[in-house]
Amino acid sequence: MSTELRRLRNYIDGEFRDAADGRTTEVVNPATGEAYATAPLSGAADVDA
Repeated sequence: MSTELRRLRNYIDGEFRDAADGRTTEVVNPATGEAYATAPLSGAADVDA
């Protein structure tokens, strides 16, 4: 069964944004081992923003 993953984003300075370098990681339900979302892998540029 294939389901679409929810896409999480950073909330910076009043708007939703992807990580500055575009990197993401999967968010996994530890009970099932199934990925249910992707989230930005934020770095220094995101923190500085």
